[in-house]
Amino acid sequence: MPSFIEHDDRPAVLAELHLRPFQSFATPHRFFHYAFVLKSGEAEKERQAFSALCAQLGATVPTSNTRFHLVTAMGWTLRWELHSEFASYTWSAETTVDAPFQRSAVDLPAPFKDHKPAGQMLVSVEAALVPRLESDETLETLFDKTNLSVIAAAEGCARVASDFQPHDTGAVRFLVEDLNLTPTRAGRLMQRMLELETYRCLALLGLPVARRAEPAVHRMESEVYALTREMESATSAAANQRLLRHLTSLSAELEKQIASTAFRLGATRAYAQILQARLEVLRESENGGYVSFSRFLRRRFNPAIATCNIIDDRQRALAVRLGYATDLLRARIQSELEDQNRLLLASMNRRSRMQLRLQQTVEGLSIAAVSYYITGLIGYLAKGAKAAGMLPKMIAPELAMAASVPLTILTVWWMLHQARKTWSRSGDSED
Repeated sequence: MPSFIEHDDRPAVLAELHLRPFQSFATPHRFFHYAFVLKSGEAEKERQAFSALCAQLGATVPTSNTRFHLVTAMGWTLRWELHSEFASYTWSAETTVDAPFQRSAVDLPAPFKDHKPAGQMLVSVEAALVPRLESDETLETLFDKTNLSVIAAAEGCARVASDFQPHDTGAVRFLVEDLNLTPTRAGRLMQRMLELETYRCLALLGLPVARRAEPAVHRMESEVYALTREMESATSAAANQRLLRHLTSLSAELEKQIASTAFRLGATRAYAQILQARLEVLRESENGGYVSFSRFLRRRFNPAIATCNIIDDRQRALAVRLGYATDLLRARIQSELEDQNRLLLASMNRRSRMQLRLQQTVEGLSIAAVSYYITGLIGYLAKGAKAAGMLPKMIAPELAMAASVPLTILTVWWMLHQARKTWSRSGDSED
């Protein structure tokens, strides 16, 4: 083979399809399945707890980063799986007792009874793989008749019954009748049934979250409706600012709620899809006039999932509506600010014209005043020059003063004009 450089994740990609292999089970067989929900960061704690259990059982301890481990101890086979949100323990053992769910026939290893997993238990299943039953009366004694669901599975090679509710031990029961199953096919069927209950419970975790969120969603929808109605009649800037603050506060509250429910409601949607996929793989068919698993879930499970999806959709639609309302109100406030700025600029222009006229008036008066003082100084100079004999006798000081007036006015005007040009150039350079 060519010596190509392998991708770093190629081993993980290739191993994923074989990470959780099916097992083979002979009939009769007993199963105890538990699933514990883990919080964020508890995966490593769960792995350590399971490693301690394996040590107590005298079994092989899993390596680091292991997410699947299979051990045999004390006549039982333990299948441990670590998922992103939960960890599952599946105990299985072959038994010689054909009677389903007979307590005296099973006894889980003592170390497991004292085991402290990292998460909280959500799923508890007791399943039995038995030969064909003599009559359906046995089913009605093992399960609640009003909730009993029975299907033919594995292309008619098995019959599965359950009422999907906990019994005296707190476990949900599944009974699988071996009509013509091979051990390999029985292993696949049992694993799918246990996964069916696991993902059913995980999916329904979103229902309490949706129910707790619904009152707040309803209240915020009513507030948004009232605020948009009030926006139609709000005319003052103060009213618009008050509405904007209310909308902003409402948006922050909604975003906080969406952040707190997004993971759970999104997980509910994903688990519901996985559950549907597991039902399709079963290739179930109705049996004996009993309701099938699909019909049972369609009547009771699907409405719960629909409730979760509706709350999630309502939250996201409300966020969009809040965004539209906030943008509309901000556009209105911005328009009002632009109108105010336009009026302010017009007022400033009027004031500037008035200041210019006043400046021109003051400038004319200042030219006259400065020229008057300069002419007076020239008069004093002419009188002094006349007394000193420096001024010709034919030129009177008053005549010299009169002659200097036009020249003085022109000189003062030219100096002020040059100063104004200098100020204008220095102002443009600063800009």
